[in-house]
Amino acid sequence: MDSLAYSMLKQKLMSLKADGFQAAIDTIYSIVHENSFVPVKQKKDKGTDGFLAGTTSLAVYAPEKYYLTDFKKKTKDDFIKYQKNWKTSYPVWNVVTNLDNTGEMISHVKSLYSGAELVSVSSTCDLIRNQSWSKISRIFKALGMPEMYLSYDIFMMIVEDISSFGQGMSGYGNPLYVKEKIELNIEDDEYRDSFLEEYESYLGDFGTIQRILGSFDPEKVRVMRFKVLSTYQTLSGNFLERLNATTMILSGTRSTDDFYCLHIRKILFYFFEQCLIGRKTESEKNNVSS
Repeated sequence: MDSLAYSMLKQKLMSLKADGFQAAIDTIYSIVHENSFVPVKQKKDKGTDGFLAGTTSLAVYAPEKYYLTDFKKKTKDDFIKYQKNWKTSYPVWNVVTNLDNTGEMISHVKSLYSGAELVSVSSTCDLIRNQSWSKISRIFKALGMPEMYLSYDIFMMIVEDISSFGQGMSGYGNPLYVKEKIELNIEDDEYRDSFLEEYESYLGDFGTIQRILGSFDPEKVRVMRFKVLSTYQTLSGNFLERLNATTMILSGTRSTDDFYCLHIRKILFYFFEQCLIGRKTESEKNNVSS
């Protein structure tokens, strides 16, 4: 997750206040930490906003408007309650905010408890950025953020990943021969219709893929195309079996990340349309020879 998506995520988190930010943190930590995070209802919480990894008590702070004096008072009150009710069972105390840390904020939290950590909004964004693409996608959906902010980043990563795996373009318009090409490669009517539906659902991303490939050094794109083609050609089975296997192979260590694999598949569909993989129609063969 790079500049644009990161910036939009940070702005989103900073815009959330009070219970809205608390709910966002509950969602983010539940997705990231799964069963290691236990949210706490805000009424009668006795000074905690959640527990993490069986050792950490969280205090969440997201005021409508920030004032240092208010921050000091609120965190001191939370710490007194934490010290009374939770410190023995949860020896680690973290303060999570929707703000960027200042020196005064850090000094105050450390003065309350030297082992405490002040988790800034940037730290929360970094935590999210280091997750799998599937988890990042779930977080973006939960926060009401469009996946389009992620697509550019993930396509860029895939080009880099595939071009290092193992060892100029005009405006986009899908070719007319695609249906003929699908019929040539997929014999079963049911599978053919399903493939066509999937292909059409990816069309909106093909322009983005084309622009991204056009932004890379031509040699890197050539290497990527070679890796895709050589992987596909070494496999046995029908077209769909080889396509599915190619997706998993090129996903590499991210093969369990569904969102990443989805974007690998979109690129393979794009290359299918661009005549790189699959049996070619007569018009494609003529274009290659001419």
